[in-house]
Amino acid sequence: MPLWMVQSFMTPTTPIVFVANVINAAPIGTKRAVTGTVTFTVDGVVTILPVVGLHHANLLFPNGMGLGPHVATAHYNGDGTYAPSTSPTRTVKV
Repeated sequence: MPLWMVQSFMTPTTPIVFVANVINAAPIGTKRAVTGTVTFTVDGVVTILPVVGLHHANLLFPNGMGLGPHVATAHYNGDGTYAPSTSPTRTVKV
């Protein structure tokens, strides 16, 4: 599962968004949307958010993050159709 940062240049006050894309690996033509939750872990702090739209969850830091490196992962917790999945760990620097 990909974990993206929506911000290319970060300062301590720049809003930051982590986006987890839960990709549906079902055959083409399958119309079952991904549901369930994504567990974000950023610097050891856990936040659980629902999958919205067709396949993503967003974790927003509206006031930015402190200076230095921050370690983030996202884990899709699965639903009745799709299995759990974990993103690679990402380190971002502010």
